[in-house]
Amino acid sequence: MIALLVGSGVAAAAVAGFALGFAWSLLPVGPIGPPAAAALVLAAVAGDVAARRWRVARPLSVNRQVPTAWSQVFSREAVAVLYGARLGIGPLTILSSWLWWAAILIGVATGPWVAAGAAGAFALARAVTVVVTAEAIRADAPPRMARVRRAGPVAGLVLVATSALVAGWPLVT
Repeated sequence: MIALLVGSGVAAAAVAGFALGFAWSLLPVGPIGPPAAAALVLAAVAGDVAARRWRVARPLSVNRQVPTAWSQVFSREAVAVLYGARLGIGPLTILSSWLWWAAILIGVATGPWVAAGAAGAFALARAVTVVVTAEAIRADAPPRMARVRRAGPVAGLVLVATSALVAGWPLVT
């Protein structure tokens, strides 16, 4: 089940990222440079601070978990695939950080393959977090979830920083 969840999340995210990156490449705009990528990261961090401190500027998403009715209608395997796919494409569930949007925009503006990599990396990190949390949630769910929420922005920042480095890499060489 875990392989289905993680695999479908990464695959769905990579396909969506590639499609968005390809669509961007058809537009009459070029890739964004390191200054614009840095501005996106700073804007995402500011948005996260505003969302946490003042409960404004929450990240754009459907803000819902995966429907529990799926487990009553579909097999466990199908539910794992559907849950993973929806989890992999961040805004289809609950996003707690604007860093996802920054990473996707940086990846998309850099090209389809970078967008696929950035989206896939996000999905992998998110799916692994879900799996680890689900395995460890037995006795002390509230404290563990609080730690996961605190770690989310750091993981997002690492993803955005990596995307920004990749976006700036062609300019350096």
